[in-house]
Amino acid sequence: SCSLYSLSGRFHRCLHRVSIQHLLPKPVSTVHTGGLSAGLLESFGAEDQEWLARRFKFHPLAVADLLQPNFRPRFEEYEGHLFLIAHWIKIEQRELTAHEIECFLTQEYLVTVHGSADALVERVRKTVEGDNAGLTRGADRVLYLILDAVADSFFDATDFVDDRIDDLEAGVLDAPDRGTLDQIFGLRRGLALMRRYSSPLRDAINALMGHEGGYVHRGNAIYFRDVHNLMVTVHEMVDNQRDLTTGVLDVYLSSTSNRLNDVVKRLTIVANIFLPISFVAGFFGTNFVSLIPYDNTVVFVVFLATLVLAPVGMLIWFWRLGWL
Repeated sequence: SCSLYSLSGRFHRCLHRVSIQHLLPKPVSTVHTGGLSAGLLESFGAEDQEWLARRFKFHPLAVADLLQPNFRPRFEEYEGHLFLIAHWIKIEQRELTAHEIECFLTQEYLVTVHGSADALVERVRKTVEGDNAGLTRGADRVLYLILDAVADSFFDATDFVDDRIDDLEAGVLDAPDRGTLDQIFGLRRGLALMRRYSSPLRDAINALMGHEGGYVHRGNAIYFRDVHNLMVTVHEMVDNQRDLTTGVLDVYLSSTSNRLNDVVKRLTIVANIFLPISFVAGFFGTNFVSLIPYDNTVVFVVFLATLVLAPVGMLIWFWRLGWL
């Protein structure tokens, strides 16, 4: 999808390139700050790429990036506009996924291209419509709202990870199983995803703040600093949560090792109990008649007593050693 925010008129939604064209200021010099306009292009392909490059005069390199998703967040300055790639985090079926949104910022309008970020853009649209005073603060004000929503998505993800870590810490001590290990590695993959996009996004916002081309108004600069601080906090939280998941993994491995040791100890106890029984039964089961008087009642009673008393004695011994 492609959205346009400009400083003329009110918010609009449209489905085709021809619909979005009439929202552009003609000429740009006649733009006034009476409100905010927006257009929505539902699909985006090669023809739309050419149309954006021609209609908005965006740099071909920036427009070419729109058809190649999964770029790292970055900030670029081109003649007549700025280009920013950001990623927001979405929780889908207890998994973290990243979704890309590209932003073109000029002096008069903001164009965003977003594959599956419609919910995020819709949230920003509602915020803009409810903030009449904010409509006169420029297109960079809308860019701030988008980046703030992106930062909020990271915080939602860290809250989700915190809850999952608490659940895993309780489960890994009570009844760790293979599913617990899968959940731990799933969280680590999610945290690696967040770290992959939070760090370069923080640097991109920092570069945007340091830009002196006049695209970010002085009154809005403090808001971008706030988003930058939020991303710094997110990056630190992700690192802390990575350490916590490493700790949970160590506890899981230690708990599994202890359970294995308990099983081996019990098996060893059973083997030791049957060891004297096997020896006695094997000894008296020999065919050496001259060595073992099979017709002697006393010998038979001793044989039976040994079969009973040996395991009982070993159980008492193991109990005194604290093995049982």
